[in-house]
Amino acid sequence: MTVTRYWTCIYDYATWLEREPGLACWADKRQKLLSDLGPGDVIAPYIPRVGWVGLWTMTSPAERDPHRSPWNEDFPIVAAYEVELELEPTQALRTADIPSPDVNLRTEDGVGLPYPFMFQASGVELPDNVGSALASLLREWAASPATRELSSRQTDYSSRPERATTDLGTVSIPPGSDDSDELLLDDDESGAVQVTEHTRVQRQLLELGRELGFAPWLTPDDRSKQLDASTKLSDLPEVTSQLPSQFNEATNKTIRHIDVMWLDGSRIEAAFEVENSTSIYSGILRMADLLALQPNVDIPLYLVIPEGRQDKARYELTRPVFQAMQRPLSQRCRILTYDSLDSLVDLARQARGALKVDVIKNFAFRAEDGV
Repeated sequence: MTVTRYWTCIYDYATWLEREPGLACWADKRQKLLSDLGPGDVIAPYIPRVGWVGLWTMTSPAERDPHRSPWNEDFPIVAAYEVELELEPTQALRTADIPSPDVNLRTEDGVGLPYPFMFQASGVELPDNVGSALASLLREWAASPATRELSSRQTDYSSRPERATTDLGTVSIPPGSDDSDELLLDDDESGAVQVTEHTRVQRQLLELGRELGFAPWLTPDDRSKQLDASTKLSDLPEVTSQLPSQFNEATNKTIRHIDVMWLDGSRIEAAFEVENSTSIYSGILRMADLLALQPNVDIPLYLVIPEGRQDKARYELTRPVFQAMQRPLSQRCRILTYDSLDSLVDLARQARGALKVDVIKNFAFRAEDGV
């Protein structure tokens, strides 16, 4: 008896629109597909924050052929398929559409991660029972799908790095990170606004920057995040979307993914990466990229972290790769805890505009301090 194998293929909204019909594509790291994926296998294409958008039956083995891929070397592993069903993104099957959390979208013995975690990577084989249950749900949904408008938060998300030419050659600019411990699942339609710690801290930083007399700048990645049913982060007073103009293309592409900055005309007075994730690493890498591209620019950098993560932050900032920089990252970037930021915000409210920006250094510390 032949057992159908089920696999994931994840697109962001833009790559879904750019895809070549009949050809599934994956990144080079999915080498396992070259030996394991074959005709008759079923692919469940998925768009993060949107939902599941189809079922494809493979008609060829996977092969590495970047010339066939619309994205060349970014997604060079390709395989041909026939469409069993496809949905418009506005008709996608969302997590909220699944009637119950125990619809067998988990391992047969119930052990392991709940089903959403299985859809966080492309080219992953799903357990047989998970794949068959998902296929049944999609067929049932496709018979009479609901149509919902997509938000900019759903359509603007991208997992692909940007590229730019610099004095260092062609460099890749990683995309901005979401609240890293939150799954990139499709948006919930319950109507309830869930304000994460990451968003709460960004709001504090934006309001504090305005209180200190600066133009608070927010990354485009997060401008659509909701504070309540009618207010987005970008709706806060005086939040600007205008970047300083003195940097090159690669630097601007890096800067635009930094969580929050305080601007004084064309000068960046402070830049903040809020790291609520387990690794607290993506923001550090972004700041290191900025300093590699602009080693002579003296921008005060701050890593904002939950209480209790100080040792982890110290360790990451003093990694050898960062210590080997022209000026070590640990000397350029200070650590600010959530509790210290709360205290600083309280002080700023009491001071009513009398504080100077340097006061933040009294609440933050360097990786080497107290070691």
